[in-house]
Amino acid sequence: MSIGIDELGLKQTMGFRIRLARQKRNLTMEEVASQLGSSRGYIANVESGTTNLSLIRVIEFSKILEVDPAWLTGFRNSDEGLFIDELTDFITDDFVLKSTFLDKKGLKSDRILSVEVVGKSMEPTIKAGSFAIANMEATGIIERDLFVLKVEDKYCVRWVEPTVEGNYKIESNQNDPFFMPNCTVTPMELTQIEIIGRVELIVSSRD
Repeated sequence: MSIGIDELGLKQTMGFRIRLARQKRNLTMEEVASQLGSSRGYIANVESGTTNLSLIRVIEFSKILEVDPAWLTGFRNSDEGLFIDELTDFITDDFVLKSTFLDKKGLKSDRILSVEVVGKSMEPTIKAGSFAIANMEATGIIERDLFVLKVEDKYCVRWVEPTVEGNYKIESNQNDPFFMPNCTVTPMELTQIEIIGRVELIVSSRD
């Protein structure tokens, strides 16, 4: 007994939605093809609805375009909240950052990390008990800036600054001699420290 799937209609739906999502992501056919390990012609055929897609291929497209695969295949008709990252708030036991707020800041909920600042080493910049929100997509050190670092399974917030000699200063406002005291490290030594990301936000309560 046939369940009556319109194969041509399914291919055309997926092709149209792949093109729509690609354009909304400002990606070229060549860029998508490169991530898939295919060609521009293949992407053009997919978007025109003339190519069958396997389940694995659908999932690959959904990851590259950051869309819900159910929407991509036509099993979800609403375009509301099309992009996955726009649906997700950042939720902790202590606070919630709404997805609309994160979007305004250019941040993604799955690419940030919250770290509680313990002790007074970063006062007055960050008071004890506040939360530093690190952007895990921003790990490059160009100028003096605040970063969340991970050392020996512990997180801390420190100023990191490149020096004219090609090394890096790592400092807190109030030198912490017990955990990561102020120091200067070489590029090789810096590789032994995990740079989680640049601090983009500070969440704290009023006194």
